Amino acid sequence: MKHARYILLWVLCFSLVGLAFVYGQMAGLHGDAKELRKNVHSGNQFRTTFYNDGTFGIRSGDPTDIAGEWPINSGHRYMIDGNVFVGSEVLDVQGNLKHIMSEVISCQISYSTGDSDPVTGEWWTFLPLPGFANPNQDKIAMSHMPETWPYFWPDKWEDPVDPGWKGKWNGYFGKNILNADQESYFVADDYNNKEFLFYPDKLDSNRRGLGIRMYVRGFQWSNALVEDALFCLFDLENV
Repeated sequence: MKHARYILLWVLCFSLVGLAFVYGQMAGLHGDAKELRKNVHSGNQFRTTFYNDGTFGIRSGDPTDIAGEWPINSGHRYMIDGNVFVGSEVLDVQGNLKHIMSEVISCQISYSTGDSDPVTGEWWTFLPLPGFANPNQDKIAMSHMPETWPYFWPDKWEDPVDPGWKGKWNGYFGKNILNADQESYFVADDYNNKEFLFYPDKLDSNRRGLGIRMYVRGFQWSNALVEDALFCLFDLENV
C-alpha cells in the first residue's frame, strides 16, 4: 500500500509539473527583436512581403522587398507599407493622463518609423514572440512551407490529445487544415514599448506598452472571386 501511495504521489507531481509547463509556454514568452523574420504572400494575383512585427510591404530598405504588387510579376507596386496601430488612454504611475500608441517597426522613412530608444536604438514596438517559426531558418511560418514550421506550437500545448501539434499546421480552420492556398501565422506583443511610465501588468514590471498580444494570420485564395486580395486577421488579446 505504501508503494501505491508513492506511485500516486509521483503521478500527481508529474501532472502538476506538466500543467506548469503548459501554462509557461505562453506566459513566459514575449516579443524579441532577435526573432524578426519576413516572408512573401504570393498565393494569387496580389504579392507582398510581410514581417512578423505586423508590417506589410517595405520595412528595412531591402531591395528584395515587394510592396503590394498587382498583378503578380508585373512590377506594378501599389503601396509602401501597411501597419497596425493600437492605442489607449491611460493614467501613468504619476497619475498623468497619457495616450499610448503601440505600433510596428514599419518602413524606416521619417515619421512612418516605429518608436525606439533614442540612446540604444532598441525598438519600442510590437515584436515577435519566439517559438512560432523554425528557428533554423529566417522565414515566417506559412502553411505551404512546412520547412518554416516550428518543432511544436507554443499556443497548442493545452491540447490533451496532441500537445504542441508537432509536425502539424497551426491553422485558423483547425489542426492541419489547409483551407487557403496560403496561410501565414505569427504572434507578437508590445512588451518592449517603454516610451511611457505605464505598467499594464502588476505582476510583471518588465511588461510595458498596453499589455497587448496579437495573433496575426494572412490568407490568400486563388479562386477568381478573391484572387486580387490578401486577407489579414489581427486577433488582439490583453494579457
